[in-house]
Amino acid sequence: MMNTFYLVIAVALMLAFFRAARLLGVRNRIVQKVSPALNILELILWTTIVFWAARIFLSTRFYYPYLVMVLAILFTLMVTWFYLKDIVAGFIFRVRHNPVKGQVLACEAIHGSVRKLGLSQLTMETDGGQYVRVPYSLIVTRSLSLQSPRHTTPGETTVELEVEKLDNPGKVERRLKQILAQSPWCVASKPIAIQFIPAEKKVKIAFFLLDPVYLQLVKDRLVNSLDKLQ
Repeated sequence: MMNTFYLVIAVALMLAFFRAARLLGVRNRIVQKVSPALNILELILWTTIVFWAARIFLSTRFYYPYLVMVLAILFTLMVTWFYLKDIVAGFIFRVRHNPVKGQVLACEAIHGSVRKLGLSQLTMETDGGQYVRVPYSLIVTRSLSLQSPRHTTPGETTVELEVEKLDNPGKVERRLKQILAQSPWCVASKPIAIQFIPAEKKVKIAFFLLDPVYLQLVKDRLVNSLDKLQ
């Protein structure tokens, strides 16, 4: 009875932990980087729980050794197929489309720029700035378009944003510069100039943008950052 209780607790904790990890992975880049390791850990833990449950409820049955052997074979086949199908799909995807970093990929509900081409999945950055990992098997059989990255000369851009309160200009300036430096659409090596205009409750920001089409995305990030500081 106690083993059953511990089994239920283990399943509940696993569901809560990996659900929280997936929710954090949508916005947290650190969680995104360790996501493959978390997937492997989840697979190992679920396999352990399956064998544990079989031992608790069926260890006294005569067919228990055969059941364990069948489960081990099924687990091996499942893992092999799970990873092999994406690797094969990735090879087909590369041969068919010859993708490169920076291209814009559009496929039904998936839309964004290609940031990394992995062995079994590609990493995309959506228009909202979120990084999403997409297994090749989800897109290789679907109709999609890959647009070549636009080759433009970075140009200086100036935007003016409203600032309701300006209690700590230094903190605001550091935060705005951090947002621009981390933005993939800005040139981090170029100077960033920030000028506060207290009389008009505005801040003027000058920076270099890779392409004017990204101006609204960068502006939205700056506005959201200012809203959180006020």
